[in-house]
Amino acid sequence: MDVEELEEFVKVNKYLVVNQEGVPFLFSSLREMEKDINIDYSTISKYLTYHNNSYIFQCKSDDILYYIKKFWFFVWFCLIFWLFLILIINNHVCEMWKSIGFPFS
Repeated sequence: MDVEELEEFVKVNKYLVVNQEGVPFLFSSLREMEKDINIDYSTISKYLTYHNNSYIFQCKSDDILYYIKKFWFFVWFCLIFWLFLILIINNHVCEMWKSIGFPFS
């Protein structure tokens, strides 16, 4: 993924959802999310607005808990940028250690 694709990915996916098993999902809209987790999009919007863009919801039909967080473009971009930077630094450090003969498995 190049920089432009990464920026587009970050712009499109504004919502992070984590279910009670810890499985994360990304969504670009509340209506898309509503279809998958069976919680009305207007309810999600209202609670996110009143609770600083994050809230734990419980689906009435199957009692599954969902943590939902709305991210803004800048937050996503910084998060992914730092992860990308950590990967680059980690790779550089591993190469440095290999160059001095440190055994990696």
